[in-house]
Amino acid sequence: MRFNTIKERRLDKMNGKLMGRWLIGCIVFAIILMSSSAYAQKLVTFRPDTESDVFMGFKWDEDMATMNNPFYSVIETYTTEHQNRSTNKDEPKTIPGLTAANIKSILEKNWGLVFSGPQKGKLLLHDSGEAVDSDTGIHLMCDIYETSPQKVQWVNFIVDASYVMGLIEIDRITKLAERYFSSCVTISYDGANPTKAKQWVAKNVWKAVKPGEFSIQIGKAEINLFGTEYMRTLQITPIGGVTPLY
Repeated sequence: MRFNTIKERRLDKMNGKLMGRWLIGCIVFAIILMSSSAYAQKLVTFRPDTESDVFMGFKWDEDMATMNNPFYSVIETYTTEHQNRSTNKDEPKTIPGLTAANIKSILEKNWGLVFSGPQKGKLLLHDSGEAVDSDTGIHLMCDIYETSPQKVQWVNFIVDASYVMGLIEIDRITKLAERYFSSCVTISYDGANPTKAKQWVAKNVWKAVKPGEFSIQIGKAEINLFGTEYMRTLQITPIGGVTPLY
């Protein structure tokens, strides 16, 4: 009986120690958890008054906050770099110095094109113009793709003779295309050279009626000619720019 009593006392003592250690562990865990929560909340909400730079009696020191708070520095750096990457990635290339107003003024004055004004597409604004040549019945068109009227991403100038297919000689279509495109390449952008561009059009417009493309870089833009006998296109894009599907 005495042996059982001693054994029971020892068991009680051991259980007491284990219980004490368990309670201490719980308390330490709770303290760590509360400290972490408070720190996280402080990281998110600790911002000084914009005028006084004082928060709860403490003066805000941006340098000290960044130095003593590594998480603050990481978050700030990540946010800045992420925003920069997003901006650079999403910003499309445009033709430097070219505006929709410049394109439209030339074509409205010289060819009588009537423009729709910027219309919202899936990716860009689309401003289209069209006129019909009174001598041939050929449609003259212009499609301006822009992020804004001051930022033109690319522009297509089109001679569409499909309406008079079989009714007019190919040479007449080509001559009209040369006159129209020669006027189109007088648009103003950084590094533009209208004389050089018109000479290039005159040399290549007769060739651009078969599969393939003729290209030249003049200033800050690339000029491309392509098409068929009844559908001719002159396209102007920024150098290295990509024309996404509209």
